[in-house]
Amino acid sequence: KMCPFGTRIKATVHLEGPAMSFKFAAENALLDAPYDDGGMWVAREGAEGWFIIELENAGSIGAFELRNTCQDGRYKALDSCTLEVAKRRWTEKYKIEVTDELAKELDKTKWRTAHEGELENNSRLVQVACPAKCSSARYVRFSGDSLRYFAALEQQVELPYAYVCSPQPPRFLWDSGDFQFLDRVTCHAMIRVSALDPKTASFILRMKCHWAFRTPNLQQDSEMQLRGVPGIRMPALSVTVEESRVWKDLNVSGTENGNNRTTQKSVYWKGTSTLLVEGSKNFHMEDFPFDRQIINLEHFHFVWRPDKDHDDYFKSMKVASFTAETVSMLSEWKTEPAYIMPVARFVTVPEEKGDPSHASKFIVKVRLEHEHLFYIWQVCFPAYLMTLVSCTPLAMPPEQDDMGDRLATYTGGLLTLVTFKYGVADHLPSVPYRTFIDNYLRGQVMAITFCALESVISFHLILQGNDQFSLFGHHWNLDNFENGMFYVMIGYWTARFLHARFLMPLFVKNWPDVWAQKNQHHKDAEHFEFQDPDEFEFNAEGEQPGINAETTVIIKRESLPVWHVASGKTRGALGQGVQVQAKGAPFNSELHHRRLDPREDELVTKEELVKKFKATSRSEEEASLYWDRDCKARMLVPIEFTERLSSLTISGRQDKTQKTADGDGLHDTGDAQALADPLQYFSGAAVELA
Repeated sequence: KMCPFGTRIKATVHLEGPAMSFKFAAENALLDAPYDDGGMWVAREGAEGWFIIELENAGSIGAFELRNTCQDGRYKALDSCTLEVAKRRWTEKYKIEVTDELAKELDKTKWRTAHEGELENNSRLVQVACPAKCSSARYVRFSGDSLRYFAALEQQVELPYAYVCSPQPPRFLWDSGDFQFLDRVTCHAMIRVSALDPKTASFILRMKCHWAFRTPNLQQDSEMQLRGVPGIRMPALSVTVEESRVWKDLNVSGTENGNNRTTQKSVYWKGTSTLLVEGSKNFHMEDFPFDRQIINLEHFHFVWRPDKDHDDYFKSMKVASFTAETVSMLSEWKTEPAYIMPVARFVTVPEEKGDPSHASKFIVKVRLEHEHLFYIWQVCFPAYLMTLVSCTPLAMPPEQDDMGDRLATYTGGLLTLVTFKYGVADHLPSVPYRTFIDNYLRGQVMAITFCALESVISFHLILQGNDQFSLFGHHWNLDNFENGMFYVMIGYWTARFLHARFLMPLFVKNWPDVWAQKNQHHKDAEHFEFQDPDEFEFNAEGEQPGINAETTVIIKRESLPVWHVASGKTRGALGQGVQVQAKGAPFNSELHHRRLDPREDELVTKEELVKKFKATSRSEEEASLYWDRDCKARMLVPIEFTERLSSLTISGRQDKTQKTADGDGLHDTGDAQALADPLQYFSGAAVELA
C-alpha cells in the first residue's frame, strides 16, 4: 500500500465496552489478520460498541488506519464461527476520539474528535488523517459496531537537504581576525550519477566539490604555506581522487561592504576536488518502473590530507556549510535533492552564543527515480496492442470451419507476447519477486491462454450441435457470449494501460516510505562498513554533539529510561516518537561523577558501586576494576520535562535487560536515544545521546 504516513504506533487496550464474547475482545483489532494472525472485535448486540487504546508514544499521531469486518474473500476467517459473525456484523458509522488523560470517572473525560465517517462493506484498508489539534494524545477511543483492525500511525518528518551552521555564514565567510570565525569551510558538491545497474547491484558517481575557507592574514613577505589539501573519507565506498587542490583568491578589496575576498584581516581560499565513487546498492524493484531508490553513501568525513593520494589525514575539517546538487547522466533515471544529515557527535556547538557551530562528519543519501515513460510506450503499449489483436477471434462467429484459424491466431499472439517479453528482458530487472511490469505482461499471456481454451470448449459445443448453454442461471448464445468476452477484454486491458500511464505515476511510493523500506522483500544494511565501533562511544573528553537550546529531540527507542542524574535512579520511561525540547548543550555524566552500570542499567558513582560489591562479599579491587573496564560515562542532553511528558512515562523500568542503543543523532531534528534528568542549573530532564 502507498502509505503517506509513518509506521504503526504500538498500543495496548486500556478499556473496552461489552464485547460479544471473550473470543471477540478488542485486543484482536490491534492485529491485522492474516498478517498478524489476529481475529476481530465485535461489540455485544444492542450495546454501544467502543474501546480505548493507550499509545506507547504520544504526541506524534499522523493518521489512523482501520479495516472493516466484512468477509469478502480477501482475508480468510479463522474459523466457521468468526466467518458467520463477519457475514452479519460490520461497522457502518464510526467515530475516533483522542485525549491526553482519562478522568477517574470515564464519562467526565474530555474527548477531542479526530474523525467521524462511514466504512464501506468490504475489508479494504482505510487510512484517515489525524488533524494537527489531535496529534498529541495518549489515549484513542474508537466507537462502532465491529472491526477487524485498528491502529494509530506516526507522523513523518521530511529530512534536511543541506547543512548550514548557526549563525548562517555570509557569502564569502566571516572576514574577521577572531579565530572562532576562521578555518570554517564551505563545501558545495556536484554529484553526477554516471552508471547504475540494478542487476549487478552497483553504481558509479562522479563528485566535484567546491571549497572555500579563510585563514588569518599574517601580512608577511613569505607566508607559511597551508599544509594539506581537502579530502573526504568514505569508508563504505571505493573512492578514487582524481584532483584536489586549493589556492588563494588574492582579489584584495578595500571596501567594507561584506563582499571582500582577501583583506587586511584574512585570506580567502578556494579549492576543488574531483572524485570517482563506486559502490554497491541492493535495488528494490517491486514497483518497477515506478520505483524510487535511496542510495546510502553512509559516512562523509571531511578531513585535511597531506596530498590527494594519501590515505591518512592529520585533522578533521570544521564545515560551516555543506550543500549538494545531484544530476543524472542516465536518461532512464532522474534525481531528487540528496539527504544530508550531520552526525550529532561530530557537530560542535561553541559555548559563546554568537560563535558559529561546525560539523565534520555527515550521512549522505542520494535519491533516484525511474523515468517510467520509456517502459510505458516501449513495453506496455506494444504488449497492449498485441493483446487486443490476439483477442479479435472472439468477435468472429464460432463456426466449425473457422476454429483452426482462431486457434492459430491465439497461438501466434501467445508466442509473440512471450518472444516480446524475452526481447525486452535486458531492460527489465532480474529479481526473484514480481514487479509491476511482470504482473502486466503475465496477465496478458494468461488472458490469451484463457481465450484459446475457451475456443476449444466452444468447438466441442458446436460439434455436439449446441450453440446454447447455461451459466450463472442464465441461458447464453455462444456467439453473443464470445462477443461479450471480446468487449470485456478490450475494456479491461484498455483500463490497465490507462492505469499504468496516468494513475500509477500519481501514486508512487513517497520518499519517507522508501526511507523506511516499507513493503520490501528484505531490508538493507544501514551501515554495511562501520568504522571502529569504539569511535562512536562517547567519553568525557569527546566533542559536544550538535544540540543546543530549543532543539527538538525525538525519542527513537522503546521504553527509554528517564534518569535522575543526582540520584542515579530512573523516574520512568518514554515511548518511541515522543518529542521534547532540549534546554542546552549536552553534558557528560562524569560531571556528577556517575557512569552507567551495564548490569543494573543505573547511573552510579564509584562509591555507590563499591558499596554494592561489598554487600555481595566482593572486594573493593573488583569494584575498581569493573568501574574502569565496564562502566562508561554517558553524554546527556538537558530537556524540557513537563507534566504532560510525565503522563507519557511508563512506570518503572519494564525491561531491566535492555541496554542503551547506539546510533547517530540528527542535528536540528535532534535524533536522540535515552533520557536523563537535569544538571543542577536545569529545571527539566536530559537525554542520553547515543
